[in-house]
Amino acid sequence: MAQYLSNEWFDEMEAAAAAYKPSEAKSGQVSLKETIIDTPFGEVSYVMVLDEGLVNLIRDDSATADVTFAQSYQTAAALHRGEMTTHDAFFAGKVRVAGHLNTLLEHSDLLKGIAPAFEEVRANTTY
Repeated sequence: MAQYLSNEWFDEMEAAAAAYKPSEAKSGQVSLKETIIDTPFGEVSYVMVLDEGLVNLIRDDSATADVTFAQSYQTAAALHRGEMTTHDAFFAGKVRVAGHLNTLLEHSDLLKGIAPAFEEVRANTTY
């Protein structure tokens, strides 16, 4: 089992992303950056790019994205485990969101259906 946000976890997430194929054709591109503070590995950032329905993870702290989410390790772990939604975390003040939110809304169809791609990783992650 990989520790959440460890190199091994990122390797598993990248493999799951590479294996993901959308069930229907999708168009457009959106990128999401997640920054997590107070992790066992220090501050961790990565970018998830959704392009024509395909998913790519970029582990580069300097990478930019359309929308950025920033939160604590505790909040990120709860989100990853499915114990909290991003919507609930945002309205509770636990997630800061910045960037082009209209782009996120315009391309929400790209986000639909990708969660199952990462279910096995989620099930095999320790926190």
